Amino acid sequence: MKTVPHIVIVGASSDLAKAVAKELNVRGIFVSGLSRQNDLGTGYAQARVVDYDQADWLKSFLQLEADAGIPITAILHMPGYVVFGKTLSVSREDAAKMFSINYWLLTEVARGAQCLWDTPGRNGCFWAMLSLSALRAIPDEAWYCASKAAAMRWLETMDLECRGKGSRYRYFCPGKFQSKFRSGAGTKDINQGMPLSDLAQKIADAIIKNRSHRVIGWRENIIALADRVSPGIYNRLVLRRRITSQ
Repeated sequence: MKTVPHIVIVGASSDLAKAVAKELNVRGIFVSGLSRQNDLGTGYAQARVVDYDQADWLKSFLQLEADAGIPITAILHMPGYVVFGKTLSVSREDAAKMFSINYWLLTEVARGAQCLWDTPGRNGCFWAMLSLSALRAIPDEAWYCASKAAAMRWLETMDLECRGKGSRYRYFCPGKFQSKFRSGAGTKDINQGMPLSDLAQKIADAIIKNRSHRVIGWRENIIALADRVSPGIYNRLVLRRRITSQ
């Protein structure tokens, strides 16, 4: 097999995934895509359509390796689902779907990845697209926060268990970024936050340089730092005022 880095993006059809694929592609990375859709643009060297509910992830990864002739060195997991609203107003069906996609799907993809890298002489890095919501409570995002926080703790545990074998499990926690993701959840702030191209560049940089867990965005890093240094201060100064004004 060739030794060019081979990165697989799961959930490859989103605008952010396509932007990350382009960033990796121009840096000489062989990028494969797995998605429910087949319209993935030009950033992917190869792509396959998969049914998330029925997928055999190990088999999918092995097929991508065989077709490319290049071992998979990293996997970026990007599927996500969100419904915003007061905690008790969100239906059980929507809450269950958030956990199904944001948590359970991630664990199944990661299970397939580790089975791939458990082969003697193999290892890799599994990255997941989480959110600032994984790190703290945010009004109107209770179920999303809970599903992302569960995924974060699961990944941290996998990282502890698998690093002795050479494999790592890491994540990104951005805040708002400009995409259609929130528009599908009934919000209108798709043009607020970090430009998509800037976020894609930061993700590509972290993957290529094999950095540790990343909170992305200056505002998000300030919030994360404040939570560590003075727990509760952001809630008192910002979030409670926001709730009171609604």
